[in-house]
Amino acid sequence: MIVVQLKGGTGNQMFQYACGRALAHRTQSELQFDLSFLESKEHDELHVRREFSLDIFGITGPIYEGNIHRDLTWISEQKFTYDPEILPNHGNVLLDGYWQSEKYFAAIAEHIWKQFSVRDLSRLNPKLVRTFRDPSSICVNVRRGDFVNNERSRRFHGVLGSDYMEQGVEFLAESVKNPKIFVFSDDVDWCREELRFPYPTEVIGHEHAGPKFRDYLHYMSLFNSYVIPNSSFAWWAVWLSSFGRRDCRVVAPKRWFLDESYCFDDLIPPTWHRI
Repeated sequence: MIVVQLKGGTGNQMFQYACGRALAHRTQSELQFDLSFLESKEHDELHVRREFSLDIFGITGPIYEGNIHRDLTWISEQKFTYDPEILPNHGNVLLDGYWQSEKYFAAIAEHIWKQFSVRDLSRLNPKLVRTFRDPSSICVNVRRGDFVNNERSRRFHGVLGSDYMEQGVEFLAESVKNPKIFVFSDDVDWCREELRFPYPTEVIGHEHAGPKFRDYLHYMSLFNSYVIPNSSFAWWAVWLSSFGRRDCRVVAPKRWFLDESYCFDDLIPPTWHRI
């Protein structure tokens, strides 16, 4: 079997699942989930607690109940860039890492797209669906939450201010006729107070977020133009939108983390504009 240790929020768990599913496919193994990190009570006070999120896509298990230290070979991610040599050609392993590169699941990309995409648009607001699919619509995602409120997250990820969003919108507006801005965020109050674009703007409230922000993700995946933060959740929205056509216009930050030793070339496609 292949066991994936889940950690982080929804976007991180999506990367971990995709990597594990691809390895399980290649080795003809069963995929299971280890929840010990998510459920541990031993984290310090600066740890941001997360819950199992893959159930929003109908993925519920199976959950590994054995001894991960005794029964499995532990495979720990050694670097942020894609590492084709680290994944074995056999089962009975535990994957411990974030695996944030499309290259880890490229062989089954269509399967992953089908699992994570919105399957039934009828459960979404039809007016919003039509609006977000309009070529003039630009999606701006603003990530704050623990990036602002948690000291450890703030020092590691950094916080993008309104100037970044404004520069990104101006860049996209050069190629979008009559742009209209739609903002998605975990802090809608801040966005309504602080963001000022010279174009019609609407902040999408959390009444449209859905369970564990599932609908937010699927609404965001309907756009063709994006300004995104250093967020794996936003990365997946763009990936779901662009899969199979690769014509999305995307603005992303130059640095995904504050630590300059990280290389992001296997995460951020060269076609994205970075500022």
